[in-house]
Amino acid sequence: MKKIKLFCMLILFLTGITTVAKAQYVQVTADADTVCLGGKVTFTAHIADPDDYHYNWYNTSNWDNYIGSNTLTISNLPMGRSMISVAVIRKIDDSYVGGNSIPIVILPIPMLGISSTTPSTICGGGEVSLETFIADGIAGGEVYTWYRNGKLLTKGVSSVLRDYPSHIGGDSTKYSYTVTVEQAARGCTSNLSLEQLVIVKPEPKVVVTALGNQTICENTNLVLEANVTPPNMLTTYQWYLDGAAIPNATQSIYTVNKTARGTAYKYHVAVNQLFGCTPDSKKIPIMVVPQEVCETTVGIQEQQAGKFRIYPNPTKGQLTIENEELREGSVVEIFSIVGQKIMSFESLPSHETTIDVSTLANGMYFLRIGDRTVRFVKE
Repeated sequence: MKKIKLFCMLILFLTGITTVAKAQYVQVTADADTVCLGGKVTFTAHIADPDDYHYNWYNTSNWDNYIGSNTLTISNLPMGRSMISVAVIRKIDDSYVGGNSIPIVILPIPMLGISSTTPSTICGGGEVSLETFIADGIAGGEVYTWYRNGKLLTKGVSSVLRDYPSHIGGDSTKYSYTVTVEQAARGCTSNLSLEQLVIVKPEPKVVVTALGNQTICENTNLVLEANVTPPNMLTTYQWYLDGAAIPNATQSIYTVNKTARGTAYKYHVAVNQLFGCTPDSKKIPIMVVPQEVCETTVGIQEQQAGKFRIYPNPTKGQLTIENEELREGSVVEIFSIVGQKIMSFESLPSHETTIDVSTLANGMYFLRIGDRTVRFVKE
């Protein structure tokens, strides 16, 4: 009480007020007792008939003066603890009525850092995983705003960012990630964090090549080779058959040796390089035919070999055969993948003839004329 009286005497001296009315109790409240630097806080002097009075507000820590009504909103209080006081003056006679004080604590704004589980250099399309951590500020109601290369990326309540940046051009592409946070509980807003840099390298390409015909006889070898561009000494490989990893198939080449079946074996390879680059090749189909088919179709040729051509291939129904050596009465035979003869007929008197295979089930077949054999696909 003695301190309040001394304060009131000081206020009167500073304001030049010499008339003192009957003192009233003035309650002073604030909408927060702690805010961040730069945050707003509103003070209210509670007194009956508030419009009948002038209000002189002071920060008694540095004697900054604020003129206002019975409410005062301040956003420029200094760091640390301040005491906000008010002197209430009756308008009709400029007499001092009363006053009071209330403390307020100003804390530093949030300071942000970014932690990363992502290497500083990644492959195009790889994941960037970042998390921000907060020091200082007043916890509660955090909203994070993430930026990539200075442009808004996402805004939300998660402190974790996951992004999948692309390689755009050249040897590498640089991305800069930053973040700010708003703490809604007390209106605290951080400055922009320090940047987290990520370098994105181009994803390599991998192509599988069959070193020979993609239709082979059972129990014979066919070498598949994986070619990676650009090459890298630290590349590792894993071969797959029909989507399942092949045990111990971890070299750049793989040798196929399988028994015959009615559908193609589908191979592909996944490679792993530096920076998390893990491209997969396209699947390459390998047909393996029974030995008895191989014996009757020695020298299986591509769909166009020399003067012998069939089209369209694949076909949905009609199949045209062109062969300069085709003569009237030449026997055209069609075999299934397991060597069963399905169709047989004589050609027309022309070097070109068209046959109807629309009744065949979808799949791969062999067409033979004399000692020439080609394969085709019915869709």
